[in-house]
Amino acid sequence: RNDFTVILCSDLALGVDMQILQIDQPPHMLVLVANIYNQRAGDDPHSWTLDHLINMTLPNNLPLVISGDWNLHHPLW
Repeated sequence: RNDFTVILCSDLALGVDMQILQIDQPPHMLVLVANIYNQRAGDDPHSWTLDHLINMTLPNNLPLVISGDWNLHHPLW
């Protein structure tokens, strides 16, 4: 299809465990999609990709769809 564009927002999310995509399909508003693989980050066992997403500064005037690998153990559940 040529009626929409998808842009990887590498300025918002660095690393291999999270991608943020901007989807543009005029005349609709832009939508952000955050795809995460909730891998532990570094040596800190409490530093998860989802925690990084929650603490990120994202545009607050755009819808955000969060998707990813939810079949994993996390201490919060």
